Amino acid sequence: MSAACTQSGFFLIKNHGVPDAQIADMVVQCRRLFALSKAEMDALRSGHNCGYFAIGEENLNPEVQVNGGDFKEGMDLGADVAGQKPGEMFRGTTPYPTDAQVPGFRATCGAYFDVMSKLGRAVMRVLAVAMGQPRLA
Repeated sequence: MSAACTQSGFFLIKNHGVPDAQIADMVVQCRRLFALSKAEMDALRSGHNCGYFAIGEENLNPEVQVNGGDFKEGMDLGADVAGQKPGEMFRGTTPYPTDAQVPGFRATCGAYFDVMSKLGRAVMRVLAVAMGQPRLA
């Protein structure tokens, strides 16, 4: 992991334990989400790095991309934690489509978020050891 990060700057995780069916379900749900009308998608905005953003609304490198934002649209999802202050950057609740709009979207996203969070924590433990930090349980 250390060599991958310091030499090529890239690594690919194989045999990660996330079931192929779960990944496929998430892809299907995302396709359904992005098939919604512009008005339905606009209703999923929060302005606090949660929810929908349109093409050109995010800009990874404004020093280089001076004539507009990134050519992507997306839906930022996160854990809704009790006691959050709505409107606080990165801390607002995620606006989801209704089950009438995209049946099962929220449940699928929640399950996927949980499994990917577990994978992310495992990767962080490996990265910490690669950077010389003590191995934690």
